[in-house]
Amino acid sequence: MKKYLIALLGGTLLFASCKSPDSDLTPATTTIDLSSVPSLVQASMSRNFPTAADVTWRQTAPTAYMSTFKQSQVARTATFQQTGTLMKAGEVIDPAALPKAITDYLTTNYPGYALVQADVEKDAAGVVKGYETLITVKNVQYEVEFDAAGAFSKLETPDGHEQGNAIAASALPAAITAYLNANYAGYVIRESETHSSNGTLAGYEVEIVQNNTEFDLTFDAAGTFVALNAKDGDDNNENEGEGDHNGGQGEHNGTATTIVQSALPAAVGTYLATNYAGYTFVSAKVEKNAAGTVQGYEVHFKLKGKKYEAEFNAAGVFLKME
Repeated sequence: MKKYLIALLGGTLLFASCKSPDSDLTPATTTIDLSSVPSLVQASMSRNFPTAADVTWRQTAPTAYMSTFKQSQVARTATFQQTGTLMKAGEVIDPAALPKAITDYLTTNYPGYALVQADVEKDAAGVVKGYETLITVKNVQYEVEFDAAGAFSKLETPDGHEQGNAIAASALPAAITAYLNANYAGYVIRESETHSSNGTLAGYEVEIVQNNTEFDLTFDAAGTFVALNAKDGDDNNENEGEGDHNGGQGEHNGTATTIVQSALPAAVGTYLATNYAGYTFVSAKVEKNAAGTVQGYEVHFKLKGKKYEAEFNAAGVFLKME
């Protein structure tokens, strides 16, 4: 994907991007009229930033709105839930001002990413408290947050349904450690995160290295293995399901089978109807391990011209949005 072109216009950073021919995604950089912003969001903006000028709006997700504005001649952004809750705010900065640790992290963990916007968070005294980057990867948008030193601290999708917080390997559930010890002899943990859905712990994601091969493993909240993505240099090589992991090749005997919408657990339909009202179902797959046991579900759907991919565990509990 081509990098976003960045231009400074009227004190507001505007961005343009390329768009793949087979995608009907509306770019996250598209501005919307004030009339399209919920009244609760407008009221919250006025209450929290009464002196804001040159305000423009973008809908970054079905339930989230971002304003870009000037305050005391400084370009700033603020993101709100559709209920009016202020989720975050920061000062827009030139991406070139980001610490090298951040750009290195993004290049390593999000190959081919496009940087949409960079913000810095400061305290009242002007001391940097952290950074936030808005990026896209294969037309999926992510907000990746870092501390003042440029170390990764949190991953969040714009609609707030999935959050990831970095945690120490020692804080992982014993079930995860036991699974890794049994299936990946000699592994080294590179990174581990918790993931939550609407504030409730939904699971864990652990990135490991074994025999010079990287693996991303997903576990549910109890520490039970859910899915595997072997990273051997090809981002499209996704092996999901449980199988023979020994040897570090990421091979398995599991299957992913296309199913009809009615074959999904009721919990999946309830989640989508509640959080993505008006969505249009596109396709779904059920993932099973070598023994034929269901490991989870993958659902593709559209909403307001955008494509989404949601993953659920075997019980139909939401795990993450791709």
